[in-house]
Amino acid sequence: EDAHRYLVLKNCVSVDSVKAGEWAELGSFAKSYETGGNSKALFGLQIKRFSRYYVTSLASLCLWSTFILFVYVLAVNDFRERGKIMVGVLLVQNVAKVAVSSKMPRVVRITAYDNMALNSLGLLFSIGICNALLDGLGQMKIPGLTFEVLTIVDRCLGLVLFSTWLLSNAYVIFDVAKHSSEGKAVKAGNLPRQVAAIVPPDYTEPEEVLEEVAIIMRSPDPLSVDSAVRKTCSRSSELLGEQVQVKVGVKFWLISDIDVASATYLAKFHVIMEWFDQAAVGVPVSTRISYEKLRDEAGRDGTIVVPQVGLKNAITVSLEEYSDVIVLEDQKGLVTCRVHFNANLHNEFCLESFPFDCQRLLAELHLVNTGFELVPNFCNAGDQLKSLDGWNFTTAALAQPDDDIAANRQRVLVNVILERQSGFFVKQVLSIYWFLTTLM
Repeated sequence: EDAHRYLVLKNCVSVDSVKAGEWAELGSFAKSYETGGNSKALFGLQIKRFSRYYVTSLASLCLWSTFILFVYVLAVNDFRERGKIMVGVLLVQNVAKVAVSSKMPRVVRITAYDNMALNSLGLLFSIGICNALLDGLGQMKIPGLTFEVLTIVDRCLGLVLFSTWLLSNAYVIFDVAKHSSEGKAVKAGNLPRQVAAIVPPDYTEPEEVLEEVAIIMRSPDPLSVDSAVRKTCSRSSELLGEQVQVKVGVKFWLISDIDVASATYLAKFHVIMEWFDQAAVGVPVSTRISYEKLRDEAGRDGTIVVPQVGLKNAITVSLEEYSDVIVLEDQKGLVTCRVHFNANLHNEFCLESFPFDCQRLLAELHLVNTGFELVPNFCNAGDQLKSLDGWNFTTAALAQPDDDIAANRQRVLVNVILERQSGFFVKQVLSIYWFLTTLM
């Protein structure tokens, strides 16, 4: 019944939509096409995994794998002592692989990290087999096969195996770099290679459809007035074209589950808002008005309009509850409202100074409805000294982004500065180094 309708996608915009700490946005794509008489639309977002954590783990794995070359310091017939080094390196490789396995993607295919781990394991077992064969040949006392000849063969085999290991790892890195360049096509607006085959290559949108789209894309406001400065119908005509300032204060009740690996933390806090509204003039002080009632009566004359705020960097919001609106002053119409948030937030951590680092926990508030502007007031998080496991609270403050001052003050940044308790991590690092040293 909708065969005469067409789906048309002109563009796909995503601004800071990726909230996972391990991923970075490459670009978005959108394409509309027709197949089998049906109009279809294809859109999506292509992301790329940050390699900081895996590169560090991979470098440590390769570094410990090169310790197998210490076997060539010993004599070719000293197989027992060489075996101790091989067992130690094998144990370190297994520990490194298990430590990274919890962060590796659970996929059915072998990843680049798996390939390089298998290369390191192959180097270890290949050197071990060659050492065992040469030790056996030395004990057979074959004429002409002297200790010097076995030593030369041993060194040559080690050089060949180590060169093969380097070339195999270089090929894996080259293959990863080659496929990572595919994101440039997405940044240019093209479809990714994996989905490009779905769209018919020779499809073009009908001209009548393009003409209708041009009409739809025109501004609905004949006067071209920015909707951000329009007055809502419940306010007095004295506020026509003006922005209502909303003072914002934040009170944290709980900060927990600070996960540097996944770049997230859990926060429970209140956002206290104060603003003037002409509809509250003459209303007795301390009068409580239900938020649900104001929401149902939105758009009517004489109704208080409540600013709606959201969390821009929230991954999941399990609770967002507005309290009653309370009248604080009846002569000018000063009112207040509180919003209770319980959310899992995305946060970028800088680990250059780990474990002696300070971190900033960020919550970005933004306005959902128009006609208001946010003004920072206060931020209180001093009650979090007991709930911060492994961290010390330093300070908390509200700030307004510099780029938002010219954009009608639609955002406020909530900053909480924490200092890591480094004693535990120092002990762990020292114990790990001591353990690995005993293995060598």
